[in-house]
Amino acid sequence: MKRIGLVILAGVVIAGLIGAYLFFKPHRDVQATKAFAELKASELVSEFTTDAGKANEKYLASDGNSKVLIVEGRVSKISDNQNGEKVIVLKDEGAKIGVSATFTKATTANTQSIKVGDIVKIKGAITAGNRYDADLDLYEHAILVQCDIVIYKLMKKIIQKNILTITGAVVGAIAVSSIGNLLAAATAPVIYNPTP
Repeated sequence: MKRIGLVILAGVVIAGLIGAYLFFKPHRDVQATKAFAELKASELVSEFTTDAGKANEKYLASDGNSKVLIVEGRVSKISDNQNGEKVIVLKDEGAKIGVSATFTKATTANTQSIKVGDIVKIKGAITAGNRYDADLDLYEHAILVQCDIVIYKLMKKIIQKNILTITGAVVGAIAVSSIGNLLAAATAPVIYNPTP
C-alpha cells in the first residue's frame, strides 16, 4: 500500500514539474524568426485541401514550433477576438475558405489602416490547416498566430530611411550653401578706394 502511494506521489510530482516547465517555457519571437516560406493564401489553402497529411507534415510540428510563414492575400474580414486582438481573414472573392491571422496585442495597432479588400502580406506561425467538417457542413480556415503586417514594417523602414536621407540632404544643402557664401565672401575682389 505504501508503495502504491509513493508511485502516485512520484507521478504527481513529475506531472507538476512537466506542467511548470511548459508553463514557464519562453515563447518564441515569431516576428524575429526567418520565414520558412512566402506564399499566397490560395496556395496554402490548396495545399491543405489537396493533401492535408502532406501539408501537415510540411508546416505543422507536434512540439508547438510550427513553421513561420508570410502569406499574401485579399482581406475579406476584420474582427476582434475575445482578447481584444485583431483577426484578419485572407480569402479570395468567392472562395469558401481562407487563412485566419490573429495578431498580438502589440501588433494589433499595425492593422488600423487595413481595410476589407486590401491586399496585404502577413507573417505568422501556422497552427492549423484549413479543412471542411462534413458533419457540421462547416469550412475552417487555416490559422496563423502571433501575426504582423509585413508591408507595414517594410514601409516603416523605407520611410525612416527616406527621412534620414532627406534630413541628410537638407543639412548637406545648408552646409554647402554656407560654405559657398563663405567662399564667395573670401574670394570677392577687395576694392581699395583711398579717400582724398
